[in-house]
Amino acid sequence: MLKTLTKNMLITLTLLCSLNTTINNKEREIDSEHIRIFKQSLELDLNQALDNAYSYIKQIDYLDDSTNYGFSDYVASFKVINQRKKDDCDGDAVAGMVLLYKFNPKMIIMGEYRLNNSDYGHAFCFIEKDGKFYSSGISNRQGYNSLKHLIQGEDSTLVSPHRDKWKYYWICDYKLEDLLNADDNIDKRKILINQGQIN
Repeated sequence: MLKTLTKNMLITLTLLCSLNTTINNKEREIDSEHIRIFKQSLELDLNQALDNAYSYIKQIDYLDDSTNYGFSDYVASFKVINQRKKDDCDGDAVAGMVLLYKFNPKMIIMGEYRLNNSDYGHAFCFIEKDGKFYSSGISNRQGYNSLKHLIQGEDSTLVSPHRDKWKYYWICDYKLEDLLNADDNIDKRKILINQGQIN
């Protein structure tokens, strides 16, 4: 009887170990999927990368930060965004920054008020190449001739355009490790590159 009990215990332990390994492997697959997507994006040329970023962003369902994360303003990493597939405009911007990383992207924040006000307005990712400006959220592959025209083009894609209200902009960057893998709110870790008024 002891032999049978020991044998059954060994079988149970083996099954538990196997199940645990399967669960760990699945978790690793989910965790590493965002890295695989990032690495694939590094192999694309400009038009391919813009199309890829645009297509990916269109698959992210809009959900405000309060509902999604429990905070009024929350900037998640690409890992978290890829797992949830729900975010707001800054989630789209983070995804764009990761998928266009090869082209030195930046995040731009447009606001009706100054940056220290709680209402920032709208954020998106853009790149500048050969004197042209491109947004990851716009399918225009001709690019825009100026930052102002890019902002106007981005504004026209919004459900409620505010072209006459945007007064300020801030251009920001993030460290790649934060963009890719952070588990917390990276909003306070943004690096301010430039700021100005929208004329």
